[in-house]
This record gives sequence, structure tokens and C-alpha cells, in this order.
Amino acid sequence: MKKITLLQSALALIAAFMLALPARAQVASAADLFGTYKFTADVNVTDAGQALKDHFKSECEVVITKCSQNIYDGEIQGLAGATAVQKINDIDLTANTIKITNPNGNYDVWGGKVYMANAEGAYPFEQGNTYSEILYTFDPATKTITLPNFTLVTCDHANSAATIAASFTNVKMTLVQSENIDVTDLSGDWHFTAGKGTYDVMEGSTLPTEWDMTLTATDDTKKAYSISLTLGEFAPLALTGSFDGVTLNIPFKETYFDVENKIGLVYYGGNQGNISFSLANENLLTLTSGMYIAQDSISPEVKGGTLQYYIAGSAKRQGGETEKVTWEGTYKIKAGSIMKQLTEFDYPEEFDMVVTYNADYDMYLITNFMGNDVAALNYGGILLTPSADDPNVAEIATGKAVQTITQGEKYLYLKDQNLQEFPLMLTRLSDGTYTISDFSISEMTYNADRTQNHSFAAWYQTVTATKEETVKPEPFSWAQTFTVTADVQSYNDAYTYPTTFEMTVKDWGSGIYTIINFMGYDIYNLNGGAGFNVTSDTEAAIKAGAYIGIPESGKAYYTIADLNNQPNDIKVKVNEDGSLSIDNFCVNLYLLENSTTTLAAFYTNVKATVGPSSIENIEAAPALKAWSANGTIYVAGEAQAVEVYDMSGRTVFSGMASQVSGLNKGLYLVKVKNAVAKVAVK
Repeated sequence: MKKITLLQSALALIAAFMLALPARAQVASAADLFGTYKFTADVNVTDAGQALKDHFKSECEVVITKCSQNIYDGEIQGLAGATAVQKINDIDLTANTIKITNPNGNYDVWGGKVYMANAEGAYPFEQGNTYSEILYTFDPATKTITLPNFTLVTCDHANSAATIAASFTNVKMTLVQSENIDVTDLSGDWHFTAGKGTYDVMEGSTLPTEWDMTLTATDDTKKAYSISLTLGEFAPLALTGSFDGVTLNIPFKETYFDVENKIGLVYYGGNQGNISFSLANENLLTLTSGMYIAQDSISPEVKGGTLQYYIAGSAKRQGGETEKVTWEGTYKIKAGSIMKQLTEFDYPEEFDMVVTYNADYDMYLITNFMGNDVAALNYGGILLTPSADDPNVAEIATGKAVQTITQGEKYLYLKDQNLQEFPLMLTRLSDGTYTISDFSISEMTYNADRTQNHSFAAWYQTVTATKEETVKPEPFSWAQTFTVTADVQSYNDAYTYPTTFEMTVKDWGSGIYTIINFMGYDIYNLNGGAGFNVTSDTEAAIKAGAYIGIPESGKAYYTIADLNNQPNDIKVKVNEDGSLSIDNFCVNLYLLENSTTTLAAFYTNVKATVGPSSIENIEAAPALKAWSANGTIYVAGEAQAVEVYDMSGRTVFSGMASQVSGLNKGLYLVKVKNAVAKVAVK
């Protein structure tokens, strides 16, 4: 027989007592409710709703997750087959409720002009186009969510009337799988900076708009923190906080920076509340609750009041590198759903958005939107402004035209979700994808007096974006030899003008480039360093008026001019295939004896490819005869001052000679006085 000890009996009693206790709540934060749920309900479709029954789901998958805009406590995706998200305004962990202040969004979550209403099917709009709030209840142990009975209705907005299309009863959402949230360690020093909006801080306040806090994790889960908050001249304030991987909550109750003068934290006039931050990335926290500092009245003569508030702002981890977003590029935009009010227009569900960067004005502009050239419609484009507080957020200006209906009379305009001109938020998420806040399209008509009339046309909901990967090409290398080809029209038959020749460009460093060879002549030495102005990776220019050859030494020179024979630079552009296009240009003959200039030839269809020409010997200037044999260059006449250059511009010989030996195979420039010849050593 097994012996039972007193200790074992005591342990058994304790275990039995523990089993008898109610289950401990498993929902300690909003993020504990994030996950995938199975939605079930009894659905009764009315005769009026038969044509819309495909919009209603009695069983489907629903996802509750973080708000894509970092504004709300979360969002519900796919409720009863909804095509757009419901925004969660508050999760009450004491009452175990989820508050949905605006269950239909601003227009229509279910599509097909179907709206959520109460069980009686009352018209969902109230005065001011707002909605009655609705509460969903959750079981903290199982996380099962129960919804009150509701209806989906079609609305006659003009008469504020609704018709029930379907009734939903016994509505539940049962957890299938919790969302796996990686908890970032927030331990470290953080610096808070208030937002830059007009009302983000209190005007005239003597308290600073920036402050510091130090977070220290107090357990291995990295969910509990001790916090030291330092504001201005006040002594550091000791607080505690909790973090669920999504939101940092810092509760306070009668918490004072200055106990004697009762200067402390308040929330809507009370001295108890919560400061919350949303995690943007491991180095950035965004204020989501607002933070208010007030002074209690300390005597009948001294009245208290608000001393400072922070409506928006962000805290950056000190020493942490927050990756900078490169906003320019092409984005593939996709709408989760589109509500169409004016159906005669085409509202693309997917389209490209092109963002360009204007270096001259240091600004980003959207130049293409919804398949239209919005740069032409809006004097350069739609302004996109990166946030000063959050490197993952940029604002898109609204009140801008996105399509012409009738030139000068009717346009489609971009507005926010409420048909107002507040900016849209383009937000980069942690997985590298993007979201755009819901937006609307209005039909804008110019009246006779040129005032504008706007009518609601469409509403885009749950808009996501992916950015196309762009591989930036390596900068084009100008410092090389090119083979130039052209069509040539001669105006002076006493000389010949090559239709194929080499152009060699040398890089001297510090952005200085020169042409050392052109049309078989030493253009560099002819001009004391002929200019080749590189203006970008893909554009350059040949200096106008430069000497480009000597048909008769001491008598005549070639000069270059633009296609109109004017002293303007000749533009050179890199094509997509790596070849060059060179502007048409004129070659002029300059006679020294009478200082006259006449047109000698006109070059058109001028192109260049990388690499030396297949022509090994290019005809030399008539005044200089030079040739090669057995690795030696010979110069006609008696010994004289000779200079020999390789094609990189390096001097390989300089001195008195009639021949130069010991040369490697290749092309060389031979110069005697101002005459130049090009010789191939085989």
C-alpha cells in the first residue's frame, strides 16, 4: 500500500484548490487577440437582398491584426465577407470588449452599396454622417469573439432610409491560430520629438517639445519595462510599461514631475490614463495616444491648467540605425475594394504609381497615377513628402487632378477618404511592402465663374503597394576609345572627311575629361586640352569651336560647330544599348593666311560604339608621313623633334629621331610640330 505523506496531502489540496480557480485571463493586450478566426453566423437573406447575396458570408475566414496605418488599435479583415477592413477604435481589457466606432468605414465595407446596421436595420447614418458605435465581446480565456445581432442593409441616402438585405444572428468568431508576433527588446535610450503639425504641441508653452526616456526590460519576455522619463529641468520620472510586440503602454495615476506644484500627467482632465506608442520598427516608436501635462490648482488664487501636450510625434532609439527609404521608383498599386458611385469612368483596381526625385528642388513628385500622366495635369506632379518623424512614412498631397474628362471643364481629383484634402499616408511595412491610406476620387467641374464643384465618384479601400526592384546601372565609363560612324556631306572636295574614325576620351580625375583623339588627329594637343564636359552618367558635350584637325600644317585647320554652324557644344548621349548618339555637327576650314572660315563638311546620323575601330591605319595629315614595320615607327625626313603617344594619352617617346623602335603592338599617335598621324604597329 502506497504511503501518503502529510506534504503530499497538502500539495494535493493546493492543486485541487488551484483547479477550482477560474482560468486566468489570457488577453493582456490588444495584440493577444491578433490572429486568424473562423466566422460563423445564421444568415437570413431577404427578398430585397437576393441580388446581393454573394456579398454575404455565413462562414468565412477573418483576420484581426495590427492597423496598417498605425492609427487604430487594430483592424478586422473579411468580417462576414467584407471586402474592406473594419477599424478597431479600442480594446477594453477590463470589460473584454472591442469597440468599432465606424463599422462601415466612411462609405461601404461590404461593397455593392451594402452597409452594416443594428438588428432592426435602422439607417446607419446619424447626424453629421457618423455611425453609432458597436461593441464585440471576447472571452479572455478562449479569445472567442461574440458579435451582437446585426443586419446588412441597402441605403436610400437621399431619404435617410434603409432596406434590410440580410440578418445575422448567433454571430461568433472562433480563434483558429494566433498571430506569431516577434517581441523586440526596447531596452535602451530613446529621444522623443513632437510632430510638426499645427496643433501637435501647445503654442507658447515653456515646456520643451522634445524629451528623453530610458527603457529597461525587467523580465526575459521583454514585455515588462521600467522607464525613466526626463522632461526639461524636471527630475527623471520613474514609470513602468508593458509591451506586446506591437504597442508599448505606459499607465499613470497621480504621476507628477513636480509633486509640490502638482505638475503631472493627465488624460482628458483626469490624473489617470495611459501613454501608448506603436512600434514602427526596432528603432522607432510612434506616439498613438497623445500625452498631456497639466498643473492642478494649488490655491484659490493660483489656477491650474494645461502646460504642454504632444498630439503626435515619435521616439527614436539613440544609436540605432533607422533605414532610410528611397521613395523614388515604380509602385504596383492594388485596391482591396472599390466603391463606385459614378460608374461611367474606369477605376483601375491595379495600376502603377511612379515617384521621381527632382534634385534641383530636393522634392519627390508622383508623375504617373492610375495610368495617367499627372505631371502634365499638376505642373510637374503630385507632391510626396517624407515624414520628418517616421522614415517609413511619406505624405501624398491631395486635391490634385488624376484624369482629364473634358479638357478645361471636368476632371477626376484625388481626395482623402472623407472627400477632403488631407494628405494620404504611404507607409512602408516591416516586410518591405507598402500601404496607402484609403482615398476617394471626386468629379470636379469648373463652373462658369471658374469655381469648382466636386461630386463623389469612387472610394478606394485597403490599398496595398509593392515597389519594383530597380537595379541602378553602373555609371557609364566615358574614359575609353569609341568608334564613330556618320554620314558625311562634303562642301570642299580638296580634302577628305572620314565616315569612320576613333574618338578617345581621357579621365584626368576630379571630373575632368578631355578628348585626346578625334577624326585621326591629336585634338588634345591642338587645343591645349580640348574640353569634353560630362554633365551626368549618360550625357556629355564636345566643346564647340575646338580645332579637330590640320589638313595643311601651318596653313589650314579644321574646327567644329553645331548643326547650324553656330558656336554651341555638340551633345553626346548614352543609349540604352551602351552606344552613343552624337548631335549632327559641322566641320569648318579655317585658313590662317586670311583668317577666314568656310563650311567644309556636314556630319549627320552620328553614332559611336565602345571599342577601337577595325580600321588599323587611319589616313594621316598630309603634312606628316609616318609608317611602321617590325615594331618600329618611321617618320619621313631627317631627324626632328618627335612625340609618340599610346591611345591612353601616355607619352612613350619624346626626342629628336626619324624612327622609334621597341614598341608593343597597338595604335599610336605620332606628332611632329602641329602635324599628327595615327600609326598601327603590328
